[in-house]
Amino acid sequence: MSPRGDLEQIKLMAFQKAGSAACRMEAVEWAQVGCRRRARTISGRIGGSGVFFILKKYYFISGEASGDLHGSKVISHLNKLEVNSTFRGFGGDKMAQEGMELVKHYKDLAFMGFYEVLKNINTIRKNFTLVKDDILLYKPDTIVLIDYPGFNMEMAKFAKKNSIKVVYY
Repeated sequence: MSPRGDLEQIKLMAFQKAGSAACRMEAVEWAQVGCRRRARTISGRIGGSGVFFILKKYYFISGEASGDLHGSKVISHLNKLEVNSTFRGFGGDKMAQEGMELVKHYKDLAFMGFYEVLKNINTIRKNFTLVKDDILLYKPDTIVLIDYPGFNMEMAKFAKKNSIKVVYY
């Protein structure tokens, strides 16, 4: 990675020990422009105890209650493994309780039966556009697709086209 790496991936998230505010601010600024080496050097002035976390962004798409349950468990485990990761996407109340920023609730996505799908085809198209635009703005490292194959297979194609890692759960 170049000294001015990807601004979205390189973030200075926390320090274990407090140092001078000026050093912390300078280290944060260097980390935000992607110069990890300079940020670590500055944090070393604080006592060598700077903790750098690379922020991982996950985008979840779940279209039903069972997916909400499974997604909430995945988010819960990821929160334990990757302290400062962020989660955003389509899901339900359980995923939101685990810390996911809810873009749209699965109840607004579920259409059962041929007539219901035809009746709501414009809504479904709007949801495709909404999620694609939101993914491009959020720039996730990984998209986690949970069940909901009719919608999620299209999202997997979109993610592949945009070089975003996909996990189908």
